[in-house]
Amino acid sequence: MTWPATRRLSPATIKDVARLAEVSPTTVSHVLNDKGRIKDATRERVLAAVARLDYNPSRAARALRTKRNGTLAFLVPTFEAPAALRGRLTSLDVYMSQATGAAQAAFVDDHALVLLPPTASASDLHGLGIDGGIICDPASDDDLVALFESMELPIVTIERQPGRAGFEWFVGADNAASTRQLLDHMEDEGARRVALMYVDLPIAWALECRATYESWSAERGMEPLLAGLSPHDPQRTAYSVASSLLDLADSPDAILALDERFPSGVIRAARERGIVIPSDLMVATGIDSHEARAATPAVTAIDIHPDVQGAAAAAMLVARLQDVSVEAPQVTQTTLNVRDSTLRSPGPRPPADAP
Repeated sequence: MTWPATRRLSPATIKDVARLAEVSPTTVSHVLNDKGRIKDATRERVLAAVARLDYNPSRAARALRTKRNGTLAFLVPTFEAPAALRGRLTSLDVYMSQATGAAQAAFVDDHALVLLPPTASASDLHGLGIDGGIICDPASDDDLVALFESMELPIVTIERQPGRAGFEWFVGADNAASTRQLLDHMEDEGARRVALMYVDLPIAWALECRATYESWSAERGMEPLLAGLSPHDPQRTAYSVASSLLDLADSPDAILALDERFPSGVIRAARERGIVIPSDLMVATGIDSHEARAATPAVTAIDIHPDVQGAAAAAMLVARLQDVSVEAPQVTQTTLNVRDSTLRSPGPRPPADAP
């Protein structure tokens, strides 16, 4: 069907669609909501009119019909609360990338994403008309998860919640496989005593990476060299812990500093001691970031593709809200970005990262 071009100064309404398709507004509603018995020819005419007029049902009308507002919440972990209140949240590459991916995917599904601080309360969620939430790195006993469930609001988490068997609404990386890949790479480059600096929190990413490191070390008859760090004031804490490790009589020749904020402290401690990276000490991190790419030398890192994780989480949450079948849980791919901080062997170097 072909209609003459039209020029609109305001958004199309359901009555406009009905007039163009020569049907009643009720018929348009039934076609859009897949209700009633509609002839194929009538359905095609209505859908053609919808496309021609670029018609979108208003959010207010949808809210009245579904009792939902089309607003999703995105929340970083509660352990980030003190830092977030100081403005630190905006400089965490991983969470901001996840939020960006989630916002884009939510928008495609006609939902808005609201970035909330981890200090959000029940009154905040009520006031904003939140339909559900995406919670990053939930702890085994997570206040945000408990808050949403007490309000009967559906959630999707980025990374699983430790100790919670049977909960499948999460998106996460294969942390065990990516950690093993990085450790194998450092071993191939000549590392013989690898230390792990990890975030001492009951979250899946930290627990899975630590467990993989311990099993990898045991397979090689290596004594694990572990250092658990608080997420608060990470650069200073990482510097202090790295200094202690490098002052050991049997100091490590490689350090896997899991958190994206740890490597700068490790590099500083090494430089003060005249330790050359990577010939004397390899340094790598479990989360890629701008800091890892811009460091001197650039730091080898695992790219968990946080934007992909955020998009997958948003799509899963929308599907859950709409009671649409969706794969859950979902495992997202990772990429090992090898850089100068771990490259000892001669040969071609990997291409430089894009800025």
